[in-house]
Amino acid sequence: ADEIQPEHFAPRTISFVAVRHEEFPSLVELKDSSSLDKLTATILVSNLHKGMGGWFPKLRYFLAITRDIVEAERFGEIWQNFAARKKDFSRKVIHSLEGHWGREPLSAHNIYEDGIQQRLAERLRQMAKNTLPISAEVTTGPTLSSHLSTIADSYPLALALPDGHFVTCSAWSWSTYAFKGGRASPPPLSLQVERDWASREFLVEYFKAIGGTEEEVEEKIIELIEQGREWENLAPILLGTEKEATRIVPAKTIATAPQPPFARDLVRYKGNPILEPVKEHPWESRYVLNAGAVRLEGSVYLIYRAFGEDQISRLGLAISQDGFEFNQRIAEPIFEPVGKHDAEGCEDPRLTLIGNRLYMTYVVFDGTLAQIALASIEIRDFTAYRWGKWQRHGLVFPGCLDKDGALFPELFEGKYAMLHRVDPHIWITFSSHLHCPWSRKEHKILAGSTSGMMWDGHKIGAGSQPIKTKYGWLLITHGVDHNRVYRLGIMLLDLADPAKLVYRSPNSVLEPADELELGKEGKSWKSNVVFTCGAVTMEDGKELLEAGDQVIIYYGAADSSICAATAQVGHLVPKDYR
Repeated sequence: ADEIQPEHFAPRTISFVAVRHEEFPSLVELKDSSSLDKLTATILVSNLHKGMGGWFPKLRYFLAITRDIVEAERFGEIWQNFAARKKDFSRKVIHSLEGHWGREPLSAHNIYEDGIQQRLAERLRQMAKNTLPISAEVTTGPTLSSHLSTIADSYPLALALPDGHFVTCSAWSWSTYAFKGGRASPPPLSLQVERDWASREFLVEYFKAIGGTEEEVEEKIIELIEQGREWENLAPILLGTEKEATRIVPAKTIATAPQPPFARDLVRYKGNPILEPVKEHPWESRYVLNAGAVRLEGSVYLIYRAFGEDQISRLGLAISQDGFEFNQRIAEPIFEPVGKHDAEGCEDPRLTLIGNRLYMTYVVFDGTLAQIALASIEIRDFTAYRWGKWQRHGLVFPGCLDKDGALFPELFEGKYAMLHRVDPHIWITFSSHLHCPWSRKEHKILAGSTSGMMWDGHKIGAGSQPIKTKYGWLLITHGVDHNRVYRLGIMLLDLADPAKLVYRSPNSVLEPADELELGKEGKSWKSNVVFTCGAVTMEDGKELLEAGDQVIIYYGAADSSICAATAQVGHLVPKDYR
């Protein structure tokens, strides 16, 4: 950053390095090229992990590598531009590599990214022209050339059908969505290429109409990149603003499909927060959050995530008689990292009673990859604080970027079931055993993220462990929107077959509202977060809940403290679904 000069750069041909993902854990997914790749004009490629790739693995691989090539060329052009002017060269290069994501559709970052995608489509057209049939005898049927032309021509196209369904023609969106585990058509929120393409065309054409050129748009984008302002909205910079235009009234109301009834909001406990960091304990001195919960022998036990001075997550324990006042708290961690997979911590425990053992799903993080792990302990050892009796069963889905594991307490046709989250959806997987690893043969997407600017449009995940009610398995889930705000929602699954979604609340039942949840600069880990890992019944010994029964939901507020909220089952499950 301090010493790099234009003379340290030189034009070079793009090269490729092929490696095995087994040797580089960070390559378990086909990701965007890194800063080092861009600086060295080297495209790093690896084999896909077994079971990954979706329906169109070759198409995804082809497009991802082609995009990396185009992006490397584009960065080369930008750095030549910086080098020609010399001043502050190193700072400009650093700004271009750090990236400054813009949430506005017309941000310089989004318009720049789409310029790369437009160039990619143009390269596909060039490839189509340069690609000849393998032999002169190939004269009928689709050819490679025609396939490439079709991909290029339909690259940015999407449309809304009369019934409200959104469909894309983009090979990029279909292959990327399938690569991430999608099994239906890509939802609107995943159509970033199509969105940015339309945004760029709109901005460029509007700018041309007032006398500008597309070259001037590019110049402004490069200027913002070199200043570290790539996140800024280009529209007011290029077009100016009109303060008098305060609102736009739609010409007509667009009809929408009927939606399920709302679930009622959770009621916050007036004594929140119920747990805060302990400054005298270095292992939990900074933040406490995301607690799994279980009722045992008349008491409520919370196993919570703690974050301390060494920035490693460990699990602590607090105990309450009424579920709100946690007067008993263990001074040392009850569960800590022990190996390479959890080198950076153990996170987000969820607790399930099966027989005489307490099972805990949790997330292990090695600094690169987050995965689900499973551990268990006999109840008598747990209540006697014999932490050496924890049995670590290992990784549930080794090598898979996965979080939010929640185990059901019962068998379904002789099989165990677990919820988990492979972005951006909730999945359910069945297994004939509890030892690890689990097979990924019997799994499916249980519920997908919604779309647009909905409260759960970016991603969703399991929250508390499944709660058995007379009406189905009650889930307190979480959803994330396009602004990365975390909220809680409700789902109800069939009692006999939890792979069947019976009800899903169209609304959130808890969203960040007070200072604890919104976060305070310098005191909170993250802002705008409510996130749950556990809930218990208000009454002890109740195994099958009815409408009048209450539950206590424990949630992390701004990833910094632990709070509680309550609700009646009948308020969470609308009458039509009971």
